[in-house]
Amino acid sequence: MTRVNKTADMDDEDEGDVRCSRDNEENLLLQHGQATDDRRDRTLPDPVLIYKEANPLWVSWGPRLKAVKDYFHYIRIPQANCRKLRRMGGEFQCTESGDSNNMDGHKYICMEPVFMLTQNNSNVPECLILSFGTNTETSFDKAMVHLPCELHMFDVIDFSPPLVAENPNAYFHQAGIAAERRTNFYSNTNTTGEMYTLRDLVSRLNLTDRLIHVLKVDIENSEWEVFGSLAKDPILNAIGQVALEVHALDVVKNLQASWSENVPTEKWLQIIQDKFDVLRALEARGFRRVLYWDNYQKGYPYFDENGVRYETSGEILYINTNWYDPAFRRRLADDGYKFHDIIQT
Repeated sequence: MTRVNKTADMDDEDEGDVRCSRDNEENLLLQHGQATDDRRDRTLPDPVLIYKEANPLWVSWGPRLKAVKDYFHYIRIPQANCRKLRRMGGEFQCTESGDSNNMDGHKYICMEPVFMLTQNNSNVPECLILSFGTNTETSFDKAMVHLPCELHMFDVIDFSPPLVAENPNAYFHQAGIAAERRTNFYSNTNTTGEMYTLRDLVSRLNLTDRLIHVLKVDIENSEWEVFGSLAKDPILNAIGQVALEVHALDVVKNLQASWSENVPTEKWLQIIQDKFDVLRALEARGFRRVLYWDNYQKGYPYFDENGVRYETSGEILYINTNWYDPAFRRRLADDGYKFHDIIQT
């Protein structure tokens, strides 16, 4: 990953908490490989938009991977640019974890006007943020609610985030997201959690006519089930950006963890192909990857046949490029979604 100094396109207003001393202040903010004309993915053609008005289902878009490492190379290649990126939240870690500067908990968000996250003339929130997997690290959520946006945080364990008491636009719900309605059992904590689809939760919270300006998902390897389902759901059209942590822990050799299986090596390529297909299905719906960066975890690397190390956890920012299209927005408005003046054309 290339380290670069702060650029005019990056906003560092929300620096997060600095809890460890730093030797080089210029490296506190990273631009994680945003695309330029000579760095776009030229190995694969743009995915064909498979959705047809007469057929409400979308399917994944190939091709087949030849090796596990192909997946790790692919996710590092940006597919689109954002002219105004802003880092939201994050804390510096005193251990070797997080990104290459030991920062964790942060996300990057595209602040271009079409995504309707810019400050309005009042303190009334117009943007909607859904944040899944909050745990106790809520610096991203705090930064988003101060835009201001209406923020809904979700976790299967009630962490009682103080942000809810501090800000009237912040809400916490003890619930998880899944591809179906069910109850999960977590052996590591000996607890259960109620799981819902995104459509279920939007309906329960009376948000059915609202655009979801940012969907943040950090749910520890369960993202593949969720987005494999969402890629077939029309509700995905109403999501402007996805800030997503992705995991490939299945290909860690001799994985010693109670929360994940130790998968035989002969199954690794198919498992990685399944994850790749989920990302390509999102891209077939018009989502494009703007940023990727590794989350370093000392005990969970993948090594290829040449001994090259790849991190099995990382962060992706996807933007919904359909939102740039006035005709697409008009169709969403016809479906009952509320738009603000900033994108009416």
